[in-house]
Amino acid sequence: MKKQSIKAYLLGGACIGAVNGLLGGGGGMLAVPVLERAGLKEKNAHATAIAVIAPASFLSGAVYLVEGLVPMGIFLPVALGVLLGGALGAKLLGKLSFKAVSLLFEFVMLAAGVRLLLPWAFISSFCAASWAGSWAAWAWAGGRRSSPF
Repeated sequence: MKKQSIKAYLLGGACIGAVNGLLGGGGGMLAVPVLERAGLKEKNAHATAIAVIAPASFLSGAVYLVEGLVPMGIFLPVALGVLLGGALGAKLLGKLSFKAVSLLFEFVMLAAGVRLLLPWAFISSFCAASWAGSWAAWAWAGGRRSSPF
């Protein structure tokens, strides 16, 4: 690997980590397109994004816990759910086609963007999660049947 590439990766990683730490998430959504642009295939970019964001999220989370910003009564059940969902998602990534992963990622990014720009609009967190789940099930089935909508 060239020295310039290492510096570019370090700088890009630092920027993505800063966003992730500041906002409590979102680093992976930034990392995937950056990693794809660096030459990784989409599935590899998703897997690498999670692998590099996990330590940053762990460190940020530890800081938030120490500073008393995390209500423990909510933390434990949500953390357990996230761990279970993360394991399921990682298993699904290996089973989904490249096209399905791409469509699901694009849809989730679109739903997140609409939700941020139009918080009063028709898309609620539950609705976005339901749609994402429907797309995942459709994609897992191979996307051969008609759209779930």
